[in-house]
Amino acid sequence: MDDGLGAAVPSTLQKLMKSARKTIALAISALALLNGLSCPAATLLVWQESLDPTPPYATWATAAHVIQDAIDAGSAGDEVVVTNGVYATGGRLFYGFAGGKTTNRVSIEKPLHVRSVNGPHFTVIEGVRTNVNGVSCAYLTNGASLLSVRHGAGAGRPLRTAVSRRKRPEGSSSGSVPA
Repeated sequence: MDDGLGAAVPSTLQKLMKSARKTIALAISALALLNGLSCPAATLLVWQESLDPTPPYATWATAAHVIQDAIDAGSAGDEVVVTNGVYATGGRLFYGFAGGKTTNRVSIEKPLHVRSVNGPHFTVIEGVRTNVNGVSCAYLTNGASLLSVRHGAGAGRPLRTAVSRRKRPEGSSSGSVPA
């Protein structure tokens, strides 16, 4: 074999170089495979009429009744899927700017995603606007999302926030999602 410079390469060295190339290629392939692997994000479900709300809220029968419960059970990157209903229970006290305190119906304090099954006309997060101790709809940290949010309120009227725009959770078959 020629080393590219016109000199002959001994057979033993040739075998070593070939073995080294195979080892390096195998190591690069293994790293690429490991880099592509990640822990898949979980989908946590919320339905006020589930039969047995049990973490990790992975089926409609064990879905959380309160959105905040599913958020608390989730991890960064997870998705919380909420089905039809007016969600007017639950809440979390948030200590905000300048020492202020606000109760939020939903407090997303980690980068996860909350969305509705059937859209903002069917799934509502309801806060309460009062002169004292009202309840805001949602608090989101950096990297969190509450899709298709709209607000509408007046003095003394409930503050409503509707969520999402997709029709069904990914991978669900028709008829498997409570309406």
